[in-house]
Amino acid sequence: MIFKAPKLVLFFLILTNFIFPQQNQPQHSKKVVGYFAQWAMYARDYNVLDIEADKLTHLMYAFYDTKFDESTDVVTLLSLDEWADFGHNESAMHPYESELFPSAEPVKGNFGDLLILKDRYPHLKILMSLGGWTRSQAFPAIAASEDGRASLALEMVKFLNTYPWFAGFDIDWEFPVEGGIDGTEKIQDFVIPKQPNTPDDDKNLVLLLKKIRQTFDDNGMKDKLLTMAAGNNVSNLIDTHVGPLTEEAHGVTENIFDFCDFITFFGYDFGGNWFDQTCYNAPLYGGDHLNDPLNRNVDDKGMPIPDSTKENQVLDGLIRLYIDKLGAVKDKLIMGVPFYGKIFELADADEREFAQLQRDDPLVKFPAIIPITRNDASSPLPGLYQYAPREQPTYDDGIKNTDKCTDIVRQPPIGSYDDLDYKCEKSGVIEFNDLFIGFKGKAAQAHQYLDLTDPTKVSQTARNAGWERYWDDTAKVPYLFNETIDQFISYDDPQSIDLKVKYALSKELGGVMIWELSQDARDSDLGLLDVIDKSLLEADYNITLNFKDASDSGAPLVGVDVQLKDADGELLDSSTSDVNGQVVFSDKKAYLEYKITYTKDALSFLPSDVVFEALEFENDTTININGSSSVVSISGTIQENSTPITDVRVVLKNTADGEELKELTSTDGNFELDGLISGLDYTLIAEKDYYSFTSLTYTNISTDQTNEIIEGTRNAHTIKGNIVSGTNPIDGVTVTVSGNGQDYTGNTDSSGDYLFADIPAGYNYTVTPTKTDLRFLPSSTAISNLNSDITANFEQNEGYIYGSLKDGQTPVSGIKVQLILNWASNDFTYEAPDTTSDSDGMYFFDNQQEGYKISDYSDFTAGGEIKVIPAFGQNYVFKPSNYKLSQIPANPTQFDFNTQIPAPKITFNAPSQSNVTISNGDSVSLEALVALTFDDGSSTTISSVEFKLDEEVVSNTQEQDTYSGTWVPSDSDFGTSHAFTVLAQSSNGESATKTFDFTLECTGTNCPNVLPQLALVTPANTTINQNNGFEIIPITVTATDSDGTVSNVSITIDESTSNMTAGADNTYTYNFLPSKHQEYPFVITAVDDESGSKTLNETLNIIDSQFVPLPSGNIILGYAHSWEPEDGSVPYLTFKEIAEKTNYNVVMYSFIVTEKDKFTPRLGIYYEAEAYQTNGAFDKQLLIDDIDVLRRKGVPVIASIGGATGHLALNNEDEKDVFVSGVKAIIDEYGFDGVDIDLESESINFEAGGLTSFSLEAIAAYPRLRYTIEAFKELKAFYGPRFILTCAPETAYVQLGYNTYSHAAGSFLPVIDNLRDELDLVMVQLYNTGSMFGLDEGIYNQGTPDFLTAMSDMLITGFEVARNSGINFAGLPASKIMVAIPSCPSAAQAASYLKPELAAKALDYMRFGTDFTGRKYTLQNGIHPNLRGVMTWSINWDAVANCAGEYEFSDSYDAYFKESLSVPDNDANVAIQMYPNPATDKLTIKANQGTIASVKIFNVIGKEMHAIINPSESFDISFLPSGLYIVQLKTGEKMAYKKLVKK
Repeated sequence: MIFKAPKLVLFFLILTNFIFPQQNQPQHSKKVVGYFAQWAMYARDYNVLDIEADKLTHLMYAFYDTKFDESTDVVTLLSLDEWADFGHNESAMHPYESELFPSAEPVKGNFGDLLILKDRYPHLKILMSLGGWTRSQAFPAIAASEDGRASLALEMVKFLNTYPWFAGFDIDWEFPVEGGIDGTEKIQDFVIPKQPNTPDDDKNLVLLLKKIRQTFDDNGMKDKLLTMAAGNNVSNLIDTHVGPLTEEAHGVTENIFDFCDFITFFGYDFGGNWFDQTCYNAPLYGGDHLNDPLNRNVDDKGMPIPDSTKENQVLDGLIRLYIDKLGAVKDKLIMGVPFYGKIFELADADEREFAQLQRDDPLVKFPAIIPITRNDASSPLPGLYQYAPREQPTYDDGIKNTDKCTDIVRQPPIGSYDDLDYKCEKSGVIEFNDLFIGFKGKAAQAHQYLDLTDPTKVSQTARNAGWERYWDDTAKVPYLFNETIDQFISYDDPQSIDLKVKYALSKELGGVMIWELSQDARDSDLGLLDVIDKSLLEADYNITLNFKDASDSGAPLVGVDVQLKDADGELLDSSTSDVNGQVVFSDKKAYLEYKITYTKDALSFLPSDVVFEALEFENDTTININGSSSVVSISGTIQENSTPITDVRVVLKNTADGEELKELTSTDGNFELDGLISGLDYTLIAEKDYYSFTSLTYTNISTDQTNEIIEGTRNAHTIKGNIVSGTNPIDGVTVTVSGNGQDYTGNTDSSGDYLFADIPAGYNYTVTPTKTDLRFLPSSTAISNLNSDITANFEQNEGYIYGSLKDGQTPVSGIKVQLILNWASNDFTYEAPDTTSDSDGMYFFDNQQEGYKISDYSDFTAGGEIKVIPAFGQNYVFKPSNYKLSQIPANPTQFDFNTQIPAPKITFNAPSQSNVTISNGDSVSLEALVALTFDDGSSTTISSVEFKLDEEVVSNTQEQDTYSGTWVPSDSDFGTSHAFTVLAQSSNGESATKTFDFTLECTGTNCPNVLPQLALVTPANTTINQNNGFEIIPITVTATDSDGTVSNVSITIDESTSNMTAGADNTYTYNFLPSKHQEYPFVITAVDDESGSKTLNETLNIIDSQFVPLPSGNIILGYAHSWEPEDGSVPYLTFKEIAEKTNYNVVMYSFIVTEKDKFTPRLGIYYEAEAYQTNGAFDKQLLIDDIDVLRRKGVPVIASIGGATGHLALNNEDEKDVFVSGVKAIIDEYGFDGVDIDLESESINFEAGGLTSFSLEAIAAYPRLRYTIEAFKELKAFYGPRFILTCAPETAYVQLGYNTYSHAAGSFLPVIDNLRDELDLVMVQLYNTGSMFGLDEGIYNQGTPDFLTAMSDMLITGFEVARNSGINFAGLPASKIMVAIPSCPSAAQAASYLKPELAAKALDYMRFGTDFTGRKYTLQNGIHPNLRGVMTWSINWDAVANCAGEYEFSDSYDAYFKESLSVPDNDANVAIQMYPNPATDKLTIKANQGTIASVKIFNVIGKEMHAIINPSESFDISFLPSGLYIVQLKTGEKMAYKKLVKK
């Protein structure tokens, strides 16, 4: 450690304080959180040191990226721009030595400037923000993974240790559950991937925040901050975020506020160009206008939804949801405000006409909410809610101009800083600094429209150009509109920002957040940040109440008791009026909501109370209140034509100033207002939607007024419209308006117009046009709660061939559909029009085409075709791929396409646990839910459901989607496993089969004896090579009895019967010494305490061979390196180490390579290995002895030939002979048990892409292929059948041959085909590849269970090479097929690695038919129980602890193959009950005797996931991911194990 001299330190402190004098900081108590965009330094020319940090409390640096490797659950934090973050020296101040962080490593770039900023403003908290709009894709997977959450948290800790001037992290996940970037946006021509969403994002986000907070605390970082940015969508906020009031609805007990220091939310992007309609970016209030796209209480036709009370998409509505529905902690909630707006270009006359005529065009999908006609320029808010389409083709003299963006048809106008080199990446964003001072830096164009001395006004220059500023006093936001050039700009200015800040104060929020700092005015004290700083200085004002006695000429009223309460009704202050009749509440915070009530004796007061709404209390306020004991009342009826009108609001006002004094709601049409002070002047009015009322006026009222009548009249409106065909009006169309129990009928005139006057308001109506042989779009228009004059236009629907394109239930847009009309005659020739599916997935072919009608072809039998033609990159495979039409339909006809076909889906209801316990004589209930995977809108149904129990049919009954049956077991069924299978078929020919395995146990009296269970433990390989004399072979079994004890275990072998010796853990052993090389059948018998017995039959095969045989059971094979990299990152392992540390039962020596001639073999040797050194020199014998260590343990060692760098090319017989002779010499010298063919790269090109047959005769024409095959045939023939021959080609050289065959693709197929009898194992490398076709024509990605299944099934089932080549590749026995997987992510392409628990899903499905969630590939020819095992590259990578886990592969698959992780029953298991199983949230464990001392839960690879000491009877397991687990239970001296399935 280096210490500086104190004198030097002092000088440095003085110097830095001189250079960076201590700056100001905000003088209020609220948070001001500003986001700084990393890229602001470029086009905006705004750097870190430009930030006005004296006005901020927190700075968010946006953004850093998260990379998540799902195969390893490892998260990496990444810079999005290394030069911006660490490379530049724009400030010219680096290297820089920090005053606050003197030990920090010097850095340049923005990070270095942030350190300087922190030194200048020590109060400033700087946080790193992760994610954002374009970089949130990894969050769902990270949050869903326990290890991923932990990895991200630790990465954050590492980051904060490296850069200590950062105060924490901000999670900007856009967005959980639903929403986010859609996969079409580009940045500099790079397509940003679509944001993935999952239904559990909401809960997983809470878990992620919790883990980060815990990790910070556990690592001494309790002072570090954790924040998040939440969404702005009022429609899904409650469903996508977990708050204090929504925990139960989301099924959790913690929420986002529990772990965040504060939460910002987006108070902007409510409206934008995506609506193709002018609207506001960030309105404070409003959204009620019927044409406002932010109105959430209208339907898709722009009509009010009856009784709908949803919050509109405005800031006030959003905040009310956060506080009232989500339960946000108010002082942790930070309101976002924008320093930018949106620019719109209104439709010109041609575009409006085009929209009118082409409403069904998918490129001009025209919502009913948008008015086509322009509002009058004299409107108080001209230009608002008008049609403003994004970039469309324009028209010059009727000629379409398409010189615009071709990638994305719809583009907003150019924004402040859009790059003109990328015309398809326009944002439509106008920033405040652009509006106020014009662009700075490299902006696309300037928009300097505001006055430089007062940004709430338009500059004179802008006004001269046609710009005007308008203020919407409902929404409380401004906008700019230029009618001359049809441009509209929604933005925020000092007036609207001031109101929003004060609104945040009124709601007692924690502060304000800004996106984004560089968008503010520069070098000015008139910027928006200046406004925020001033507006947050909380002002205090006085409320003065003067109480007067109205019955005593206004004399002061003394002794009035007055209470001041907040919005929640909590008492804040109280007082009593003094001798002057006055009460003063001093120094009350401005902008808050208050309610003041008062009482005195029997006096009545007007107003009866005082209420301040939010923002209303903004200065000293004096209120005069009249009180009197002399009161009168007014009563009467509100009626229409003598009929009372119900649910009317009745309001009493002061006639002089219009102040509301009292109000009530009349539910029956009658009203009475009492306690009115006499002698005053009043006006009485009534209010109700859809009605107009008379009013009553009273002057110097002195007596009760009774039987008063307020007359009401229901309003009436006009419904009119126009009906056209193209541009031509249609007359004689019958139009019917139905509603209010009546039908109003009329006809269109010669202009296509219709009109209905005096239609009563407030009712729902449907407008329907009809005319013979015509259809209309829309077919009808619904009007909800008629409240204004309505225009409902219609046009003729000329769609003739039409339909939908869907991905399951999701519409697919932008897909080309082609209609082929075959040649029918000289007049009706071949035609092939095409169209594109719209945003609803619909496509249409109008009957009238250019020069012909589709219907004309229906008179002929030539027919045609409808087919879907996805473009490159549109990865959809539709079913059917086409419709072959023998004749064109005579009438409009629908033809639908879908990527999926509805199929049966089976869900088991009963049994629901893997152990079923009943009394002897009882039955077992069988129940399954069988429904379609989805409803595609067709008539597909479930046609048949069959139950089977252990392959025996069980009858069932149906109630809706539930099918039930019963099974009565016999005595022999108890204590054994059973398979309940459901077979279902749908009416479209699809089928599904699913099996539920369970064990039946008996309880109570009269239970039959359960026979003991036997399992062979050793020898693992029953074929044993003893070529150096006979040795003892321990034969060991486990024997258990679930309902008693095992009394005896005996073995009969070599014509002799002996008792086996009992050992620990229910094991029994017999030591057998063979005397001959032969087969020794043996029978082991276990007898229980009720004389029940179980036998196990096996055969020992004692051989005398030069070669160690392959294990007779499942194989775990690994490749061993013959080298070690210089950096030692992957260790070299001796074969002795492999024998001692791993569970591999077959080992590959890698590799035999060739000399430069490519045919002379030599063995690759790690000569530097210390284990093979004698006196500092390599000793070959030590290597031979080392190899023999494994062989003596019965593990064969095979020499692999080739590898990535070991090239082989046998061009003639001489080269083949040299190669074979050399390989024999290596085998004999080192004692290998076989060879493996691992040819890759150029070695696999046999130049035989022209083969038309794989026969030996055909391949004779291809020497390199011929001599390769002959070489390995000769080796097998020379050494005999016990010599092991294997191969490990890459997927591209085998399975790719199903799709195409060439010199490379499928090139190894003829080798396998001609060596199929000689090969013992085929191990295609299911890694380092991309996507591959399966036999079902599906495309499967590496690194998934489906990929393993599809590729293995292809080898076992066989296929026609290149689909139609005429070459048939017959399937191979499953007993020869190995599933080849990398041992860890770094061993191959990371994307091809699978965790063992994922691969186990594929293995279980292939071996046993066990289904797994998300499976797509279906085995084409049944299950493969004899699948031989797994292979990996490599053993050495498996030993690298930080790659996946030390020996994860070896240990996991060893455990898996030991009965697929099942656990044999033992006495302790019987004494413990564990249920339910499968379990979801809670697990209950009961001990029949004694107590359970501890519980441990392990995952499939042996990792401890949970541990409890002295557990309660039931405990929570909801946090465990779904999957298979082993539960260890300790009771006293006994240890029990049970298998648990977590759903």
